[in-house]
Amino acid sequence: MRALAREESGQYLPLFGAVLFAALVLGFTFFQVGAASALKSRAQTAADAAALAGAVEIKREIEAGGLEGLPPTAVNQPLVCAWAQSFAQRNDATVTECRVELYDVLVKVQGNKEIQGDIASSRGKKAEARARASLGVSFAGAVGGLPTGGGGGGAAGGGTNCMSAKDLAAIEGKAGVKAGPNSALRKYCGTGTNSTPDTADMQPELQVAILKAEDKLGHPLGLNSGFRTVAYQRELCQHVSGPCAPPGQSMHGFGLAFDTSDYGELAAIAGSVGLCHPLPANDAVHFSAASSRECGGSAGSGVGSSGGVGGVGSALGFVTYAPKLVPWEGGDYSLPPLAGPIAPGDVAGALARIAQCESSGDPHAVGVGPAAGHYGKYQFDIPTWYSVGGTGNPADAPEAEQDRRAYLLYQQRGFQPWECASILGII
Repeated sequence: MRALAREESGQYLPLFGAVLFAALVLGFTFFQVGAASALKSRAQTAADAAALAGAVEIKREIEAGGLEGLPPTAVNQPLVCAWAQSFAQRNDATVTECRVELYDVLVKVQGNKEIQGDIASSRGKKAEARARASLGVSFAGAVGGLPTGGGGGGAAGGGTNCMSAKDLAAIEGKAGVKAGPNSALRKYCGTGTNSTPDTADMQPELQVAILKAEDKLGHPLGLNSGFRTVAYQRELCQHVSGPCAPPGQSMHGFGLAFDTSDYGELAAIAGSVGLCHPLPANDAVHFSAASSRECGGSAGSGVGSSGGVGGVGSALGFVTYAPKLVPWEGGDYSLPPLAGPIAPGDVAGALARIAQCESSGDPHAVGVGPAAGHYGKYQFDIPTWYSVGGTGNPADAPEAEQDRRAYLLYQQRGFQPWECASILGII
């Protein structure tokens, strides 16, 4: 019996050794995959931070340009990309490609650490990622509220967005003159989304000025442009060679300006009909309502809005810009939410663990050494904080606000932005 037992034992040993070897190989493979995923996650965080940092610089340049605007060709791309590189390096990566498209920043990065082992051959020796950041746009206020495009009434003329008979009659009453059969207010029925002029979404005072001008000139005005949406303003700026206000900054977007082919005649009577000619030298076709910001008034400037996201200067108090990540192919340009819902229990629990790992749960923590440039309970960097609607320094914000914005970041990008999520095994 003992001899048989020894014989059977000898048979089990090779099998046990094979199983142990397979387990070790499998474990090592899982370790490699996990390490590669962590490096990929960190590279994506670096790309996101780099793109957002570049967008913050474009935001600063737009605000510094004031009411004169910042055409896309005037964006300081080397400086934008220098900021992108700086934030990529803070996240242990290097920018391999950086470019500016209109007011968007597109970056590709490569992690600085090599992926070890056999898995490197299938994924490349270093992790790579890409990101695109844009500027969300929000208006702080305007006379009578802001139009959104396509808001006109019934079909008083051709097109899809003409003024209704009721609205036109109200404008005639304010102007004290009747609209002719070919008046610009009847003729142009665009939606603010293309080259067809939109008069229905203009502010009433501008519509009144048009009727008064037509009455004085004795003929209808020929318009090249009226109200414009933010999206169309972006598109337009890509194709014009002359002045072009950044999206959200144009008085066209407030329904307070138009461009006309009759600029020579109109310039002589502009003041008497409630208009001004703000840029006669370099944008002669452009006219604004006399009360508009361009004419020295306050219409379209908002009220008491000199702060805004990231400290919008008083010269641009009427519009707020905030960097935000968008799909690589492009995306919407609405402002990120300035408040957020409370995270559900399971996510809140994971975020609490991440906060403990990132900052020991301290909402006033300031990163040092490799963590320099990261602040608060969740160790936000400034561009990422701005991207979820934050203002100022995250470490100065109330803890409850940091919790909400961490959840907003989770909703946008999952747990990927936090390196601690990988360390803790959350991802």
